[in-house]
Amino acid sequence: MNARSLRVGLFLRGGSYAYQDEVIVGAHQECSVRGADLDCFSGGNVTLADPRNFIYALPDRHNLDAAIFVKGTMGAEDTDTTVAALVERLRPLPICMIGAREPGVPCVAIDNSSGVRALTRHLIEKHNCRQIAFVTGHGREAEQRLAGYRAGHRDRGIDPDGRLTIRGDFRFSAGQDAVVRLFDGGSGCDAIVAANDWMALGALEALRARGLRVPEDVAVVGFDDVDEARFTTPPLTTVRQAPRRLGVEAVRLALALARGESRGDVVLETVPQIRQSCGCFRGTRQGEPEPAEPAERTMVGPDYAAWAQVTAARGPAPDPSLPVDWAERMVNAIRRDLAGESGDHFLGTLDEIVGGAAELGNVSAWHQPVATLRRTVVADLSWRTAPVAESLFERAHILIGDHAERTQGRRRLETEEASRALEELGTDVRTSLDCPSIGLALAKHLPGLRVRSCAVVLHEAGGDPTGEAAARLIIAWDHDRGLSTFDGSTTFRAGELLPPAFRPPRRHTLMVQPLCFQTEALGWCLLEMDPPRAAVSETIPPQISAALKATMLQEQLIAEATKRERAERSRLEHEIELAASIQTSILPKDRQVQGLAIAASMIPATEVGGDYFDILPFPGGCWLGIGDVAGHGLHAGLVMMMMQSIVSAITHDRPDASPAQVWAAVNAVLCDNVRSRLERDEHATLTLIRYEDSGRCVYAGAHEVIAIHRAGTRLVERLPTPGVWAGIDLNYPAGTTSDRELVLHRGDTILLHTDGITEARNAALQMFGLDRLCRAFEQVADADVDAIRDRILAEVRAFTPARSDDMTVVVIRYG
Repeated sequence: MNARSLRVGLFLRGGSYAYQDEVIVGAHQECSVRGADLDCFSGGNVTLADPRNFIYALPDRHNLDAAIFVKGTMGAEDTDTTVAALVERLRPLPICMIGAREPGVPCVAIDNSSGVRALTRHLIEKHNCRQIAFVTGHGREAEQRLAGYRAGHRDRGIDPDGRLTIRGDFRFSAGQDAVVRLFDGGSGCDAIVAANDWMALGALEALRARGLRVPEDVAVVGFDDVDEARFTTPPLTTVRQAPRRLGVEAVRLALALARGESRGDVVLETVPQIRQSCGCFRGTRQGEPEPAEPAERTMVGPDYAAWAQVTAARGPAPDPSLPVDWAERMVNAIRRDLAGESGDHFLGTLDEIVGGAAELGNVSAWHQPVATLRRTVVADLSWRTAPVAESLFERAHILIGDHAERTQGRRRLETEEASRALEELGTDVRTSLDCPSIGLALAKHLPGLRVRSCAVVLHEAGGDPTGEAAARLIIAWDHDRGLSTFDGSTTFRAGELLPPAFRPPRRHTLMVQPLCFQTEALGWCLLEMDPPRAAVSETIPPQISAALKATMLQEQLIAEATKRERAERSRLEHEIELAASIQTSILPKDRQVQGLAIAASMIPATEVGGDYFDILPFPGGCWLGIGDVAGHGLHAGLVMMMMQSIVSAITHDRPDASPAQVWAAVNAVLCDNVRSRLERDEHATLTLIRYEDSGRCVYAGAHEVIAIHRAGTRLVERLPTPGVWAGIDLNYPAGTTSDRELVLHRGDTILLHTDGITEARNAALQMFGLDRLCRAFEQVADADVDAIRDRILAEVRAFTPARSDDMTVVVIRYG
């Protein structure tokens, strides 16, 4: 081992899923206790061509001291060899698995069978269910849960009906589909056991939609005990596993292997959580049956050690925030209260223990050990002393409920604050068109998201980066050290993830997230979080990726512009060809939008202008943009590219955005980039339209009149686009550019154009004009959109002997 801290690698599929989140937190906590650093590699589905998967291959056995794979999250079936190849590449490093097993690799797993078996028996014995369906998942863990369902039937001498086993895939929709199959194509059932909570929650919703009551008509139980299971109506009976404890035990196992110790598999028990969706607890405390009152007790003497032992056995998963002697402390406190000492020792101790563990744990889980302690204590007391204990325990449950409510409220507020901070960060990062601006945006917003450090790395080689490839650090920010670099001059071996000098100078957990743009792997970012939060670490990388891609493109364009400005006059033709290529290359290639027929054409002028139009589909509609950059040549093409990049980035992330707000973002970036950085005076007309497939359109920005041929009246309606030009001033008065609406009816046709059409001049210097354009439009409006476009362009060409500006026509028919 090196002098540095031990470094553990955790490999799992990325995403804001409660299971992965809890595993990561558990591994983080145990590494914190043991002084080890944790690197979490968040890739994709290894069975697909997922661009994020390169992240799994970055580190090698020289960069880690132990490795943990959460195979079940990576999409690999038992027979898939992809994970086995990743494991083999890291040997002889100490390696263990979480969940699904890999031959020859120690594993930390849960008992997937016994909890389902107990719940199945519970449905049969306590609720007299006989037609019990099972919704499966995929992989070995799901098969073990199915085996538990079948064993629960056999325990009661019943053969399960094979027709009630419904195939699922662990997703919410699979539970909904199972209800359809059971009640539309089958004979129904009186209970549903789902292989995970998400499918159980999907079944709950589908049953409600059918008017079936849960649990009166159909009982429903799940597996996992996700947060949503406790807060749905009715609360979901389920099997509680502790994914956080899986992370804890996996780190313990991996570090033991690193010390040379021989260890076998670790299997963690699961605990049924009885709530209301199975039919229990109508008016009694949820989770624990009430103890029967004996007629008379004989005081033999309390066994305090036994009290502590049974209480600890029902406690939550091990947690570094939880004192190891918490059960003994609770027992000692209640002993003092029962002995008549002054003060509420038990309640004070419970308040301290639960309050200290509330930050990361499920507070409601404390009802279980307290209820267990209550039964044990009351059974050992005389009838004279028992009422005092009952009063204490009743107040204890109220205290836990208060903690749970406060914790839930605090987490909700934290989630809302994080969402706002992420939205602000996204706006600043997406509109940053160079690395210094991206770095400053991160430094501004990351402290509010509890991120302690962040690094952004680009890989140098084409294709997927490997551990041996060269990498370049372009941004490094640390809460204590500040923003230390964004010049890109620091290069290093990719397998190191980060140059040693830039690693956090303290024990740390790093979320290693891939940076990808569409199918292209750009590099990775490293986010230091304590505790790690998947919702944050999964949201930031796409924002950085989009900004980096735009930055690369802008840097390339600006470099080309500067180079060509300094070139000899003889190279002007080449500049014009490049600008024309830029202008035409970003035109929308796919013009297919649900509910619209679209025909468009942009004819560049000899000197190349800056006509811009774009079609950006999204589910349920599309964004339409049309504009014209003042001036000609390369800089006009560059400004047009800036507009396209900004509009595309913002609307891709927020398809429901306000057109006026998107216009304002474009205006701000153009003012900064064109006027301040390039020291140019280009500006542009720009109108943005958000179309929805209901026919509603919201638009904003100043450009040419929008002409609409109404199918009902067979007349052309002219809609002005009031506002100001983009890129001139940051300080326009409020309301200068605002959203307006129009509604399309079936058969209505929109005509968008640039001033190259209306300002085209004939030999007598007369302009083609808007009136002539609308008449031509009205005469041919019954034709298809391609014919309308071609007829208008033909009339303009016939009118003008020479073309001095770009000409753009976009024809759109609704319905």
